[in-house]
Amino acid sequence: MDIYIVWGFLGSGKTTFINYFLSTFLSTKRVVVLENESGKESVDGLILRNNNIIVRDLKSGCICCTLRSELSSVIYSIKDELAPEVLLVEPSGIASLEDLIGIRSLQIKQIITMVDTTNYHLLMKMNRDFYRRQYGLSSVLLLTKTELVEEQKVDAIVNELIAVNPSAFIYRKYNEIDMESWERLMSYHPHHWLPIYSTVRIPTYKMETFRIREKISLLAIDQYFQILKNSPVNLVRGKGIVRIDTGGTVKLDYVCGILDIYELPEDFSTKDSFLSLWWTNIDFDSLKSIVEPMYLMA
Repeated sequence: MDIYIVWGFLGSGKTTFINYFLSTFLSTKRVVVLENESGKESVDGLILRNNNIIVRDLKSGCICCTLRSELSSVIYSIKDELAPEVLLVEPSGIASLEDLIGIRSLQIKQIITMVDTTNYHLLMKMNRDFYRRQYGLSSVLLLTKTELVEEQKVDAIVNELIAVNPSAFIYRKYNEIDMESWERLMSYHPHHWLPIYSTVRIPTYKMETFRIREKISLLAIDQYFQILKNSPVNLVRGKGIVRIDTGGTVKLDYVCGILDIYELPEDFSTKDSFLSLWWTNIDFDSLKSIVEPMYLMA
């Protein structure tokens, strides 16, 4: 069983890439996806399952710390019960690759990291050393959202990544990689030279999942996120599955000030509406006082 790690900060496009990866390079292989959503509900897991993909979840914790012991038993059970050729592990966007590599049961074949070009400089400002180390430990760096960034700025990001990890493969558009190149990438094993001891710490975020009590309009959703954006919350990430008042279900995806709303297929199956939020500045009770008027309930 080959184990691939697909890493990236919150909202960097990990699940979008996994869907693409499954439909191209892995289309003829038996694959299981192990999702580690730091929220109480797995938005990405729901999306993948509705695409008939075998998914196992590890919720409400980070596999490199609070769920470390559980990870080993889950991997062994996947191997014994499902016998996949490939296990794709999608850690939460705040996991540390350094800690994951140290887990003995995780015999990693390849680390693929998504680099969100729209938030690259923000992450460098937030915790430069931490993110540079993650990029340094990655074998393959795939840039995302490059169509939203000036080409000159993308060039500068690529140059910085080369300086951090000159042995990594770096791609601006992963959907243009041909099959022969994928095969070469998946068998590539670079050597990473990092200090044995590091004082770099994982960025800390508060997180909570809220149930949405009733159907809601798209206009109201946009207004609510504007309220959060203009509050002292410092909302970093928001994602959820929400039933709307005109019928149907949407996926909400908020990353550092930008809200995207995606209409889900009519046959999309879900029992509840929920929204997970990641923030930094205020305590939970203060956030709850802002969120409760939005027809949300913890």
